[in-house]
Amino acid sequence: LSQHFVEADTPSEALVQRVSTFASQIANYCIYHPDMMFTLTSAGLKPTRLNWYENGIAASHAQDNLQRQSYLLYHMATMLDRLGRTKQAVETLERVLALDEQLNDPREIAVTQSSIADLYVQQGRWDDALALYEASLATKKQLNDPREIAVTQSKIADLYVQQGRWDDALALSASSLARMKLNDDPRSIKITQSTVA
Repeated sequence: LSQHFVEADTPSEALVQRVSTFASQIANYCIYHPDMMFTLTSAGLKPTRLNWYENGIAASHAQDNLQRQSYLLYHMATMLDRLGRTKQAVETLERVLALDEQLNDPREIAVTQSSIADLYVQQGRWDDALALYEASLATKKQLNDPREIAVTQSKIADLYVQQGRWDDALALSASSLARMKLNDDPRSIKITQSTVA
């Protein structure tokens, strides 16, 4: 199916839809079965040849389906990160963020900002990570999402710890814990308590 898409001068709408759907299914399978990516790699299918994502993205672009492009790019970034290609993962997520902004989807923008920040932390880009975490947190507060607020505050507190800002980390974690208890969100409380501990 992938090869037919690549070889077609002008892919039919039906072929575009089939490739896009197939790429989504592969993306979902790889996310929930991460060992498959490594199995394929060890079998000689290097990441550059795993073109399900690229073809799915191209198909979605042909349909002008920004949401599908964002979805596939996000999961492609996850694959790249798991394969140790952090720089490419960041670049891919930056493309996702641009699409999310075009779609004017605050929730997805906040999620993508946090995901980019996670990778910045891996790269030691703490100031850049903090700026994105704070932007993500501001949006999540506007959306009134207690669990996501707790997750992001916990990440900021962890970053403070890495920077040796112990008092800031403790203050943020304590504030987050108090807020989560008011919202009676057991999962968020557990996340925040782990940071305080």
